[in-house]
Parts: sequence; structure tokens; C-alpha cells
Amino acid sequence: IAMYFILSRRPCRHRLISSLFSWQRERQAMSSRIISIAVHPHFCSRSLSTTSSSPAPTSPITNVISDRIRSGHLVHDQAQERAARRLVRLQLALDGYDNFEASSAYDEARRREAAAAEKAAKGADAVVTEGDEQWTSDENFAEDKNERESIRVPRGMFIHGAVGTGKSMLMDTFHEHARVAKKRRVHFHSFMADVHKRIHKMKQRDLAKHGRSFSVDTSEERNPILRVATELSGEVSLLCFDEFQVTDVADALILSQLFGTLWARGVVVVATSNRPPSDLYEGGINRGYFLPFIDMLRRHCIVHEF
Repeated sequence: IAMYFILSRRPCRHRLISSLFSWQRERQAMSSRIISIAVHPHFCSRSLSTTSSSPAPTSPITNVISDRIRSGHLVHDQAQERAARRLVRLQLALDGYDNFEASSAYDEARRREAAAAEKAAKGADAVVTEGDEQWTSDENFAEDKNERESIRVPRGMFIHGAVGTGKSMLMDTFHEHARVAKKRRVHFHSFMADVHKRIHKMKQRDLAKHGRSFSVDTSEERNPILRVATELSGEVSLLCFDEFQVTDVADALILSQLFGTLWARGVVVVATSNRPPSDLYEGGINRGYFLPFIDMLRRHCIVHEF
């Protein structure tokens, strides 16, 4: 209003007022265009699609790395690029992934195995009298195995290499942009400290409930390691570990049981390490008990050397 009265005293007030209002309208129109671009579903950091069809989604991992290279925060590194391409494939495979189906199939397989074992103990595992078909316990186990294999669980990644090569940066970027609802990024030693704490609490509850007569065995109902793994599998579908390193015998002795259950229940693991799998817990006490974990790691994770 003040500007209007100032301009109204000048000879060319009509022309100046008209120009002022025109400039305001153009500015408002420009702001509207900027807002519409920012919220447009096809907007991305590299370019805007001008075609009528929806463009193929680009990977946030490669976008972030490219942006950092252009801004000078990173230099182009072929090793990082190769690792990023593999992480992109895993990211696409994990789009909307949840391990609930795999975990449920695992529970169902265990129930059938328990039923078959009970029949075997009663001497009734050879033939089922009801119906025309004959089922043995071995055939039931094969059926369970086929059912579990039909559920597609993406393989994780184990990225190892020298210090300062960008492994943690790539994994952090992957974790941030992975479209998985239940995911966790944690330092490996912090994770194992939490596992041991959970196992201790579970043992204390068992002692309070059952007394000292309660014995621990290999069954999931009586093994706190397997029960903690089951608990964790209900909390996360994707686990990202930084600095995967095994130096403690207490960790080494439980990893096969712990991660064997996590993988069986469909949890996907991505980890970085300064050592290849074959060098984990090298020279450690009772390393023979740890070696089955290395075999499982290679089956469930793609090993990528930086």
C-alpha cells in the first residue's frame, strides 16, 4: 500500500503500477512452476522426463555417488562403481521385501518335522493308514525343503577390502535407500553385545520359570541362541553390519546357530569387513566350531572384494 501511494504521486504512476503488478504475477507463476516440479512423481536429481510415459526409476545409490562426484566430495573410483552396481541389483531385489513368508514357511517345516519325529518314535513313520497315499517321514522332509526353496530370498553381500576404500559409505547409502520396512544398520560388535545381553536375559527368565532343572539342548524351545535369533528375525528383514570382525571366542561359538536361524527365516545380511570370510577368526580358539559359519556366509551372501 505504501508503495502504491509513493508511486501514485509520480507522473508515470499508471505505467509503473502496471509494471509492478505484472512483475508480481510473473513471480507467483514462477513459484507455482517450481513447486509443481518438486512434487512431481517423475522428479529426480538428474533430469526431468519430457515424455508422456513414466521413466524407469533410477537407483538412489548411483544418484548419490554421481552427485558427490560432481560436487567434488568424491573422486571416481572403479572399485566403488563395481560394488555399487552389485548393491543396485540387490536393492531392486529387496524392493518391498519382508521375511515374514520365509519365516512362516520355516515354522511350518519345523512343525512337520516334529510331527514326523513323533510318528517315528511311536513306530508309525512307515505308512499313514488314512487315505490311499503312503507317506514316509523322509518324503515329508523333502516336501518341506521344496516349499522353502520356492520362496525367493535375495542373497546378501559381504564386502571386504582395505581400510578407507569407501565400503561403509556404500553400505550406508544402500541402507538409507533400501525400500525395506524392517531394516537395521549397526556396528557388528554392538550387535553381538546386544545378542549376548538378550541371551542372558532369556536364561534368567528360564531359570525363574523352570528352576535349575531346566536343561538347554539343540531344540529351539530350549536353546536361547535359537530363540534370540527367532526374536530378531521378527524385528528385521534386512541387517546391515559395519566392520564385521570376529575376535571373541564367545561370539565365534554362537555365530553358526545365530545366523543359521536368521538366514533360514529369510533375513538378508549386508556387511563390510577388512578381512575376507576365510580369514575371519583366524588363529582363534576352537576355530573348528566357527568354520561352518563361513560356509553358510558364502551360501547366503555374495562375497565382493574391493
